[in-house]
Amino acid sequence: MHLCRASGATCPAFKAMTTPDPSAARNPCISCGGDAWRHPFVARNFQGQSFRYVSCASCGLVELDRGVDTAGAGEVYEEAYYGEGPSKFADRIQSVRQRHAQKKAARISSLCPGQPGRLFDVGCGDGLFMEAMLKRGWSVDANEVGPAALARAQKLTSTKLGRGDLLDIVVAEGSYDVVTIWQVLEHVTRPAETLQKAFRMLKPGGLLTVSVPNAGSWQARLFGSQWFHMDPPHHVHLFTPDNLSALLNRHGFNPFLFVGNPLEFGPFGYVQSFMNMMGLRKDSFFELLKSKALTDRRLSVHQWMMMGLAGILTPPSVLLALMESPSRCSGTFEMYAKAKR
Repeated sequence: MHLCRASGATCPAFKAMTTPDPSAARNPCISCGGDAWRHPFVARNFQGQSFRYVSCASCGLVELDRGVDTAGAGEVYEEAYYGEGPSKFADRIQSVRQRHAQKKAARISSLCPGQPGRLFDVGCGDGLFMEAMLKRGWSVDANEVGPAALARAQKLTSTKLGRGDLLDIVVAEGSYDVVTIWQVLEHVTRPAETLQKAFRMLKPGGLLTVSVPNAGSWQARLFGSQWFHMDPPHHVHLFTPDNLSALLNRHGFNPFLFVGNPLEFGPFGYVQSFMNMMGLRKDSFFELLKSKALTDRRLSVHQWMMMGLAGILTPPSVLLALMESPSRCSGTFEMYAKAKR
């Protein structure tokens, strides 16, 4: 884990690799207000469909091309996205995810002395983080757009969870000590409005936490359109530490802490991205990890070969993930901010 204050130098983002985009005018950048956009590349999803991304020439914010019909992008998910079994991943992977959720819960508690208090988890997924906070005595509310994930999370608590986008559900304002947005902001089509609502939900001086893929990471620059976190149409916006910090400042928050967790997503990001670059079907190893075939150990020859390749790629991927983190270039990062009021 790498921690530092939320200001300071960061890696160059996609803007270093792009060419001017002469297409139709776009809305200003939500982070810096700039109106000059560049065209980095076209990226494919698991189904082989192509999507165009653009990046802000000023701050490097990457987003799904607004010239394409993005209605519902990032908000509608095929059933397989949530995994085929009783949990999203096989048991061993779930146990690793559970440990990371517990680390997040410990960090939140350490930043909120005198608690437990009230927390709202935006896009709670299958509820592992929510469960970790409940065990620490916190009162937790949450929402989730996916029915499969929501059903799994609901099993962990008697609290009634909201179904749907945060902007579309009624949430009590000014009553939460903490709002968490773990690996969700990149999915929403209106991140600025989402942050505005989170601000209204918090008590004065309340804590907001956001974790997102890092568009300024080594992974992003090395793999480009083959980067694992380039996941169209689910990932609508991709941030760097600098432009996310600027966005938070614009909407009432004071970022004070950057956290890079290189071992949470970093090694897998490298493994899957290397496989993508080798010509394997986009993100096919990730899909395998969610499939019942892995749990039942009924793998095809091709799937066994992917497992073997993953074993070969993992050691150098761990090393790369550890090397990239100290310079704020980890594949994903967390930003912690206080509501200014």
